[in-house]
Amino acid sequence: MNNIDVVKFIIQYGGGFKNKDLSDASFYFQKMLGAGRVIGLYENGSLIAIMLYTLTNNPEVNKLLDTFDYVEQELESDTVLIDKVVAVKWNKSIRNHFESVLIELYPNIEYAVGYKTDGNRQFKSRRRLCTR
Repeated sequence: MNNIDVVKFIIQYGGGFKNKDLSDASFYFQKMLGAGRVIGLYENGSLIAIMLYTLTNNPEVNKLLDTFDYVEQELESDTVLIDKVVAVKWNKSIRNHFESVLIELYPNIEYAVGYKTDGNRQFKSRRRLCTR
């Protein structure tokens, strides 16, 4: 998967980008892919879901950033900020896939935090699949 694949998938299933944002988006996705902060889920060889995330101790600060601002993650954090999620069709198995990959990569994660598209409504989820 490369940044063009990510952009195409998001345009196809998650909405479009303004022309002025395309270069920022492409750079952002390239940085996220390079940092290993993109999880893709494939079914029959086709991408069906994608998630971009950041480990952070303060998700409120990241909420104030522009859509395609790249920030370094805080690897010691127990909170993952779900930055972007796009899926052909969302279901529990996709959610479980993302959670299990994150827990495998970062066993210290306890919480996932995200914001609805309006940026004002926060959701917080406690780790479900594996307990310590």
